[in-house]
Amino acid sequence: TRVLAFLIEIISDNIFDTFEVLRNELGKYNSRLLTRPAILILTKVDLADENDLKKLDQLKNFTIPVHKISAVTGEGVGELNEKFWDLLIEQNKQ
Repeated sequence: TRVLAFLIEIISDNIFDTFEVLRNELGKYNSRLLTRPAILILTKVDLADENDLKKLDQLKNFTIPVHKISAVTGEGVGELNEKFWDLLIEQNKQ
């Protein structure tokens, strides 16, 4: 595993708590994985209402890159692919 992707629905009640639960579970499985580059991917953006979109402002200074996507509309998928490639290229340099 060279890059971790944490996928959380943007319509989730608490993105921060969900992210921490995922990280804690991953750390219990293999703590070395937590040292890998990671991306937080907020899914189901097509279902988001105004309150859900306000969550993006809270994530501006998040510790890892945050991307929003919709599998239904394709929003953000191209940009996410580019970010993954950039991270993989960077990993190959190390």
